[in-house]
Amino acid sequence: MQQQSVVPRKRIHNPRTGKYYALRVRSSSKGRRGTIKGLWKPPKKGGSPLHPSDKSFYFYRDYDEPLGVSVQSLKEFKEELPHLDAQSLEFHFVRGDFEAWLQYMGATRLAQRVGEIELETCEHLREQLLQALQ
Repeated sequence: MQQQSVVPRKRIHNPRTGKYYALRVRSSSKGRRGTIKGLWKPPKKGGSPLHPSDKSFYFYRDYDEPLGVSVQSLKEFKEELPHLDAQSLEFHFVRGDFEAWLQYMGATRLAQRVGEIELETCEHLREQLLQALQ
């Protein structure tokens, strides 16, 4: 009779959701360890884990001064950009928030173009952002 070894489960923490996930390790029928194929998540209890607001971009003037304006898509971002406060544009641009959000939305080329913009004036920044979004 063969003795089976117990493989300890490895867990990783997702800081965005605050949840832990166990890594699933596959093994062959002969007991050899395989490669990690994916993440194991506990079964969902109904409802979608992603809400439209999960990909929202919230605008601020400064760290503790939200504008109360948010966008959920690139189209909304482009529509809202001409009306945004100049101080908010500068605040987010200097921190790299626009690049990070665009990267998160899957627009990597657009994020690179935004990263290449140089800050001269806030109105110039607004024009350059609008041009990059074309």
